[in-house]
Amino acid sequence: MGFAYSFPNMLTKLIKILLFTLPFYLGAYQEVFSKEPVYSEEEASLLELINEARKDPLGMAESLGIARETVLQDLPELKAVLTEGLAPLGFNEKLYKAASGHTEDMIANIYYSHNSLDGRTYRGRIRESGYLAALCGESLGMVAFQNFMDTAEAVRTIFESIFLAELDPETTEDRNILNPDITEAGIAFGGGQFTAGGSILNAYLATMDFGKPVVDTGAVEQALVSMLNSARNNPSQALLSAGLDFASAAEAYGVLAWALDWSLAPLAWDETLYGTATAHNRDMRDNHYFDIVSPDGSTPFERVVSTGYAPDFVGESLGITLGVSDVGQVYVAFDVARRLYEILLKHDVDPQSRVSRNIFNPFMSEVGIRVDTVFRNLDESDDKSLFYVVVMDFARPLDRRPFVMGTVYEDRNENGVIDEDEGIPGLKITLNPGNGATGPEMVTESGPTGRYQMRLSSISTRFMDLYVEREGDILGPFDFVVRRLKENVLRNIRIEPK
Repeated sequence: MGFAYSFPNMLTKLIKILLFTLPFYLGAYQEVFSKEPVYSEEEASLLELINEARKDPLGMAESLGIARETVLQDLPELKAVLTEGLAPLGFNEKLYKAASGHTEDMIANIYYSHNSLDGRTYRGRIRESGYLAALCGESLGMVAFQNFMDTAEAVRTIFESIFLAELDPETTEDRNILNPDITEAGIAFGGGQFTAGGSILNAYLATMDFGKPVVDTGAVEQALVSMLNSARNNPSQALLSAGLDFASAAEAYGVLAWALDWSLAPLAWDETLYGTATAHNRDMRDNHYFDIVSPDGSTPFERVVSTGYAPDFVGESLGITLGVSDVGQVYVAFDVARRLYEILLKHDVDPQSRVSRNIFNPFMSEVGIRVDTVFRNLDESDDKSLFYVVVMDFARPLDRRPFVMGTVYEDRNENGVIDEDEGIPGLKITLNPGNGATGPEMVTESGPTGRYQMRLSSISTRFMDLYVEREGDILGPFDFVVRRLKENVLRNIRIEPK
């Protein structure tokens, strides 16, 4: 026998939770570089159910016994959300940290509420986790039972109670699953016991913290890749635009100074390097240092090799800039990327700086970039300041693999460069051999800043064509030439503004 509760029914109800010997399902940690948090099976299942409901809200409602017409009649203000669906939520480790702490605290301190016993709200807990939110929310769920309940059944019951509450037209709680502005989530599932009416009941609880960051760090990372590749395409112009001295840059690069006079191949995004950059960024945050060498003495090369990536060359660049904690004044993704790029570029070409020279290194072909937000005290006051920290891991694999990449954009101000917000996300891009040659067709989609990337495998010709699909129209061909085998190609795609 089970009893499910969602927070609207438990706003003021205190419950007595007793710790017991059943295992806690609070998101196990594993040693992946630096204690990367990993969802438990139950937490992953909850997120999967939430994303299924976001993808097809009416279908999920129907599976729970509510007619589609009834939902549309009850919630006319949500018609677009209900009929068109929403994008899935991504996992965020900081939201997960906030949710895990609250689930553990409720179990340990015998209560069930959005507000902690010390008065903190979910907004405060999310902020303390280091997550700077433009928007955030929290849903709580609990299922109680007398004998035994499988955790899979508990997950389903908790999800259903929360989703049904969101479909209730009389609800006074914020809707999180059906909120189109929410983009990320952290979910913590736990177990305990409580007493009700003199009886002791077993219980499973879940804290679901939702958010939308003020700055999408993923967009910052992709914008940084585009900025790096633009600089590599014309190093002398990049230095001139940044007000940096060419002679000093040549001195900094030493025997590689000749690369500053050439158009260099662009850097391809690599997920393994993104993983090492992410791990090192997290390790610096957790252990309070700022250096390419870890406290255990490991170097960027050793960290990359430890993943199974076989590198010919490896380099790492670090950058940090002060952000703005005021949500109304914080920089957008392009602004953050620009500030970090300028800091990285300045140090990269400064002969006095003791950093590895990576941005214009002609032997680098791949990169992984991780940008994170960190709150730190600048002085002895209690006020914490927000910083953006970037780790860039550069490498060239022994087994070279060429890519074509670039940005799909509208040059709205007709200045010949890709400016803020000119990149177009979500467009289907198809790669075909040109000049009537045959070969495999490859398809991808432009990312949040309009950036795309495709591997040039099984090339049967050096002449290639790109096509872009936008609102049913096929644009192209946008041709390019593979001039050197096993070398990346930069091909930005300019399309006419709508």
